[in-house]
Amino acid sequence: MVEEKKKSRALEGMGTPVKKLMLNQFGGAMLGIMLSSATMQSDTLNLFTSILAIFFYLFLQYTAIWEIGAKDQIRVNGGRAAENKWQGLRIALLANGLNIILGTIAVILTAIGVLTQWKWAGEGALLSTVAARFWQGMYNGLINFIIPVNLKGVQTILSSLIYLAIILPSLAVNTIGYRMGYMNRRIFPERKKEK
Repeated sequence: MVEEKKKSRALEGMGTPVKKLMLNQFGGAMLGIMLSSATMQSDTLNLFTSILAIFFYLFLQYTAIWEIGAKDQIRVNGGRAAENKWQGLRIALLANGLNIILGTIAVILTAIGVLTQWKWAGEGALLSTVAARFWQGMYNGLINFIIPVNLKGVQTILSSLIYLAIILPSLAVNTIGYRMGYMNRRIFPERKKEK
C-alpha cells in the first residue's frame, strides 16, 4: 500500500505534460514526413528540410516544457510541491517511451538478424525501423543522409543505433527547458506590449 502511494506520487501530474510532448512529437513527425516526401529527389534539400523539421520539433518541445517548469516553480514557491531538478528529464523519458522501445527493438532485432541470419528477426527489424521512422519522421532526411545504402554485417547493427541516438536531443532540450522555465529564464527576451 505504501509502495503504491510512492509510485503514484512519483508520476503525479505527469500525464498532461507527457501528452503535450507526445502530441508535439506527432506534429513534428507529420511535418517531417511531408517535407521528406516532397524533397526526396534532392539529398541536400531533403537533409535541409529535415533539419528544419527537427528544429521546429525541438522548439515545440522546449516551449511546452518551459511552461511546465514555470508552473511547477509557482507550485514549489507556494508550498504545494517539492522541488525536483530532474522533473524535465523524467517527463521527457516518459514522453519518449515509445521512441526508446522502438529504437531498442530495432537494434536488438537487427543484431539478431545480422548475426544469426534468421528471417523473422530481419523482418521484425524492418518493421520496427519503419515504425520508428514514422514516429520520428522529422529525422527521416537526416537518417537518409547519415546511413549509406547496402550496409553489411556490423555496419548494419551500428547504423540501427541511430534510432536511439536521435532521442538524445529531445531529452537534452526537455531537461534544459524545464530548468529554464523553473528559473523563469528565457532564451529570447520577452517582448513588452505597447500600450
